[in-house]
Amino acid sequence: MRKQTPKIPPKEYAEFVKGVNLLDIRFESGEFRDNGFDLASAGDKIKVKVSRKAEILEKKQFSFRVRDKLSFAVIDPNSRKHLIDIKASLLVEYSSNQEISEGIFEIFREINVPVNTWPYFREFVHNCLVRMGYPRLVLPAWHTVK
Repeated sequence: MRKQTPKIPPKEYAEFVKGVNLLDIRFESGEFRDNGFDLASAGDKIKVKVSRKAEILEKKQFSFRVRDKLSFAVIDPNSRKHLIDIKASLLVEYSSNQEISEGIFEIFREINVPVNTWPYFREFVHNCLVRMGYPRLVLPAWHTVK
């Protein structure tokens, strides 16, 4: 069963976000692995998968800390074998005028957190691929409106 996202009035969410400031962002961990990807023979027969999951680590009265786990994979669509894996975990600390509720965090983690973490992960993926000897890759900007 799919988890129901709490309904927060847009005005309430906007008021919360007005009082939020980014205090710190840093890498907690990062790793990359080349599992035998042959770019020359791959052609257009690859699939790229990007995923992320944010969780709240700590809530205080006027601040909260979030972990955002992001991953990038190049996958063979036939065998589903991961040819390249890149993963990172970022820690983000925010100050806030009010305590963050679970309902607001459900929205915040999908809209605001990636706006802060995605540029770091894009750069990490780019550098990892270059260090593995592959051509540079610029991942697209994160769009909060679909």
